[in-house]
Amino acid sequence: MLVVGAGPTGLVLAAELLARGVRARIIDKGDGVTLQARAIGIHARTLEALDMMGLAERFVAQGQVVRHMRFYSGGRCLASLEFARCGSRFGFLLDLPQDQTERLLRARVAELGGVVENGTELTGLTAAGDVVTAAVRGPAGQAETITAGYVAGCDGAHSRVRRELGLTFHGQP
Repeated sequence: MLVVGAGPTGLVLAAELLARGVRARIIDKGDGVTLQARAIGIHARTLEALDMMGLAERFVAQGQVVRHMRFYSGGRCLASLEFARCGSRFGFLLDLPQDQTERLLRARVAELGGVVENGTELTGLTAAGDVVTAAVRGPAGQAETITAGYVAGCDGAHSRVRRELGLTFHGQP
């Protein structure tokens, strides 16, 4: 299995595959953990999924628990949210920057024997029968061909996997 993209989605997928004994190769064109804030909050359902992976307590230990949130304008409360009413044992929003989320997930992938190949970019993709062939360029510019049974495109809104498959993205990047 080839996982293209080492953001939270790709890392969760890779960790779950590795935990089940499925060999996964993880490539990411970036040079490591994303330092820009793309997401800062983890909701209860995501914490429940992380709990099934044995990771929720690690995340909670690193984040800030937010039980209530209020939105004001001109001194007037516009909305008040109480996360405890969500029906989960994780009745809160966990404030945790994406870079810390990625570090925790990368650590889990490493614990399971996985390696994220940073600076490795997908440049082409072809499928024939039961095999997918991915052309990649490594950090030093070297070309390589990877053959896999499956390729998972976890490479975001500007996905090279999606582009290679001729699929459109109907959302906003």
